[in-house]
This record gives sequence, C-alpha cells and structure tokens, in this order.
Amino acid sequence: MKKSRKRSWLSYFIKIFAVFLAVTAAIGGTALYGKYQNRSDNAAMDCHSRLNALENWFSNPKNADPSYEDIRRELALSSTIGDEIDSAFIVYDRKTDTVYDSTELIWSSVRFHPNNTKQIAKLKAAAPELAEQSEMDDGRYVINNIIEDPERIKELTPLPTQKYEYSFRLHDVFIQDGKAYPGKITIYSGKKTFIDKYFRMDVLKEFNYLEDLEHDQPSGKNCLHFTSENTVAIPEDTIRADMLIYMPIGTNPDSPALQEVYRYMKHNHGDYSVSDVGEYAFANVPKTATVTAMDFSFLPAGKTDDARFEIYYIAFYDFWKEYMPRLLFFSGIIFLIELLIAALIAKIKHMKYCKAFEMNEYRRNLTASLAHDLKSPLAVISGYAQNLQENVHTEKREKYADAILENAQYMDRIIADVLDLAKLEQMSSAEKTTVDLVQIANVTAERFAEPIAEKEITLTCSGKCTASCNEATMTQAIGNLIDNAVRYTPQGGRIEITADDKSLTIRNDIADTTDTDAISEPFVKGDQARGARTGSGMGLSIVKQIMTLNGLRFRVKSENRQFIAQIQIK
Repeated sequence: MKKSRKRSWLSYFIKIFAVFLAVTAAIGGTALYGKYQNRSDNAAMDCHSRLNALENWFSNPKNADPSYEDIRRELALSSTIGDEIDSAFIVYDRKTDTVYDSTELIWSSVRFHPNNTKQIAKLKAAAPELAEQSEMDDGRYVINNIIEDPERIKELTPLPTQKYEYSFRLHDVFIQDGKAYPGKITIYSGKKTFIDKYFRMDVLKEFNYLEDLEHDQPSGKNCLHFTSENTVAIPEDTIRADMLIYMPIGTNPDSPALQEVYRYMKHNHGDYSVSDVGEYAFANVPKTATVTAMDFSFLPAGKTDDARFEIYYIAFYDFWKEYMPRLLFFSGIIFLIELLIAALIAKIKHMKYCKAFEMNEYRRNLTASLAHDLKSPLAVISGYAQNLQENVHTEKREKYADAILENAQYMDRIIADVLDLAKLEQMSSAEKTTVDLVQIANVTAERFAEPIAEKEITLTCSGKCTASCNEATMTQAIGNLIDNAVRYTPQGGRIEITADDKSLTIRNDIADTTDTDAISEPFVKGDQARGARTGSGMGLSIVKQIMTLNGLRFRVKSENRQFIAQIQIK
C-alpha cells in the first residue's frame, strides 16, 4: 500500500519565515521611507534656514562693509559637518576680487550682559576703544575673534568628529592687540553610537596655558584677562565675563561639500570644464547622499547685478550613512528573532501535523488491515453457508458448521479488540492507584493453566514491582502479554516473568527469532500467518496504548529464540 508523502519541518519553516520577512520588509520599508523623507525635509529646512540667516546678516546695514574676520566667522558658523549633513559656503567679493569660504577656524568670543555694569566699567576703563567697538548681540556686549591656526584646531579636536562630539569650556581668555589667546580649556567628549545619539559627555582633555606659557602668550599692561570662573579668588584687574567661547567651527578642509561648492562657483562663472556643458554634475557628493540645498544669490538681498557679494552654497544629507549601521544592527537582530520565532512556530505546527499525519496513517492502515483480516473468514463463512444451503457434501455439514462458528468467533474477537483499541485511544487519562504488577501476573497466569498444561510449558514468576497506574487496564495489558506468550511458546517451552523496582519482564521461547520493528502495530502477528485463527494480531497494540495511557514505557525485542516484552516504570 502506497503511503502518503509526509511534509517536512523545513517546508513549514520556509513558509512562515517568508511571511515574516515579507511583513517586516513591508512595514520596515514604509517606516524607513517615511523616516528618510522626514529627515531629508528637516535637513533641507535646516540648510535653507542657515542660508537665509546668512543672507539676513549681509543685508543688515551695519554689515554693509564687513571685515575679513566678520565674513569668515559668519560663514563658518553657518556651515555644518557631521555624519549626516555636510555643507559649505563660498562668498565672492566682486569689489575686492576676494574669495571667502567656510573652512575651519577657531571662534573666540567674550560676552557681557548689559546689567553687568561693574564688569563693563572695568572693560571701558582698561580698553575704551575695545568696549566701543564691541558688537551688540541681543543686548550683550560681544568681543569676537577668529584664529586660523590648523595646528591649534587639530589640538582641540584630537578625535574624529565623525565619531565624537565635543563640548568646550573656556575658563580664561586673554586679549592683546585685538587678538585672543586661551588660558585654561576643558574639552568634554562623547562617543557617537549607532544605537542611540544620547550619551554622557566626559572630560577628554584639559589645556592649561597659564601654567605653561608659550612664547606668544600675552602679558603686560595692554593685556586684558577675562574669566568665567565664579569665584572670589581672582585678581582685581581680571574681568569676569558672562560667557567665554573658544572652539573650532566651520567646514573641514577635506569636506566633499567644500570641494563641490568651489566647482559650483567655477561652473557659474563659465568654467564648464569642471562639469558637463550646460548641466551641473555632482562629482564629489557620495552616491548614498541626497543634495538638500544648492543655491547661488547676490548679496546684500534686494540688489541685483550691482551687488557686491555673490554667495554659493551646497549641502547634502547622507541618510544612509547615518542610519545604515543601526539599520544593519537592528535588521540582524530582527532577522535572528524572526528566525527563532519562525523555527519555533514551524516546530509546533510540524509536531501537530506529524501527530495528525501519523494518526491518519495509523487509522488508514488499521482499516486496511481490518478489511484484510475480515475478508478471509467472511469468504469461508460465505462458502460453507452456501454449501449448507445447497446441500452439497451433506456428510460434511457438521464440519461446515464448526468452521462457520470458528470464523465467526474469530471475527468477533477482532471486532472486540478493535473496539477496545478505539476506546483506549479515546481515553486521555485513567484513575491511578499503586498496583502490584507481579500479583496481577500471577492471578492472570492462572487463567491460562489449561493451555499451559496442554503444551507442557514451564512458567515461573519472581520478583516484586509496583507502579502507579490503572489496575483494570494493566490487568488487560498483562493478560494480553501472557496470552501472547502462551500462544507462541512451542511445546515444552518456558515462560519467565521477572520483576524489579524498575520493570516487569515477560520472556517466552519462540520457534524462531521474530522481527519486532512493527509487531506492536495492529494486525501484525509474530509468525506473520494471516490465515491463523489463534489471535487477532492486536494484542500488543492494545498493550502499547495502555502503557501510553498509564505513562509507562513498553518495549519488545527478540533474541536467541526468545521473545521479550518489558514494561518499564518511568
């Protein structure tokens, strides 16, 4: 009989995992696209707001004739560089034919609140010209300076800005001849992570130029000393400022945006060799980046061809550079989680399927075997009954009647065993008590005294074994095992029942070694004699089902012309 093909666990796993991946990809892709649009739009708004702020600064009447320092400072303050947004400015002064860009510099700034009259009075007394030239920013006195010193910039940013963020605290600053010199600086640094941008800022480095003065360190009467320390123990001539700033700002010289904005300026001035004729190609922008802003305008605002300044601006936002490490990390975690969940669900579904499949196969085989075993006695009954009806061989009427009765009884036993097996399969549990299995074996063996005597079988029973089980079903199981042993033990053979704390074993002699792989299946007989009427072939199947019901193990094996059935206590 051809068996149905059994589905594998892998087939369930592939289907479930594919569904998980499809749902995750759909949800994740939608969320990622939304995040990309949102971040790109925000980056573009930030870039344009910086450009507008710079244009407004140039449009301010007090900045009609800005100095080199003023322009460089504003360009550097307006630019950004980091993992996500890279921007750069170029301003071309048509009047002086000078080009300014937003490359890095150190911005030094001293700020006073107008209410700080005592400190402002000190400033006016010590340097009246400096006080008068100070800028006004939101009501504050501001003294700005820029330092274009690559070595000092490198000193203040010892770690790459792509991986670290910095916070600078300037404790002291000295101003002499319009130039700013640092005193004590504390740099706080925090490492950027791809999991979260929130981190603690720790002290990275401290520079104390007061203790180790360099040759260009200011000194003398014309030197002003400003401090942000809020202590009493400071020199009388020291001016306490509300805020001191000394930090690197601007675009990194290696920035692709800075290289690109120079190409953009040359292209606008007619140098088409830097790009395709008539079209502008972004040669330095990374493939994964999106250009969020590219502008050119005349400054101050409101003027056209007679404007003094031209401003060029390029910024791009690299969403994938920002999110790819996190995306790969979390995607890997989600992939592993989905892998485990899919494997677990597939395992559960496959186990349920296997149980149902095996039950269906079992019932299909049971039906086929039952039909096979009932077919022969039915044929005998039908034939002999027909002979009786037609009065054929009337001298054999008694023989026919005996054969009909024997086959009918055989069919009755098969049906009774099938009903017993079906009843056991329906039972999920049975009432259990502590049962002496050896005593059950002794009592059951007495029922077979007559066939044992007829076959001159020697039966011995020894040992002691108790188990928590249902007494009625165990009596039936042990009865089936002894019945099976008596039936297949040859003339003058032996049956031994032995027991210990862990098991009850029934051994009997057999004519030849038997294949025990399938002998516990329904309708499979030890001698494979389907025509025999000695048993239904369901005894061991019933025993196996009873052991499962009672939570015990059942094993059979055949060796050295002995059949061994063993009930094991778990």
